[in-house]
Amino acid sequence: MSSPIKSKPLVAILEESDREDPGLSRKGRRCRGSLVQAARRRGADADAVMYDDSLAEAAEKQLAASDAVLVFVNPVHSGSGRSVLNPMRARVAAAGTLASAHPAVIAKMGTKPMLVDTRSKAGPRATHSYTTTWSAFTGSFPRACPPPPAC
Repeated sequence: MSSPIKSKPLVAILEESDREDPGLSRKGRRCRGSLVQAARRRGADADAVMYDDSLAEAAEKQLAASDAVLVFVNPVHSGSGRSVLNPMRARVAAAGTLASAHPAVIAKMGTKPMLVDTRSKAGPRATHSYTTTWSAFTGSFPRACPPPPAC
């Protein structure tokens, strides 16, 4: 009796889609190649899955067909928030796809709020929280950075 042939595990790389051309990723060209190579060295295949809220249904189908997903999406940057992305990621994880960072775990950890809330206990740190919009971040962040040291 022969056993079924098991294909290589598939790792999905969930990336922000470029709104001008939804098939292209903004940052994927920089990091995707090294991630794909790393997956192959470990006996897996990797493939990019483009995401923005309008592509959520198609992305969910692709992620559900994967064994694992690495998420490189910043919903604050696109201005859409997490209301579509996080439930989709949670459904995919509940169906058995290994998630690099499950949204429920991130929410429970409160990593970013915890860093801001405890900044005074860890010594003087320039720790700030930018939780509203991309424009609020780009308007505030440059002023929060100290000037570079003189050469």
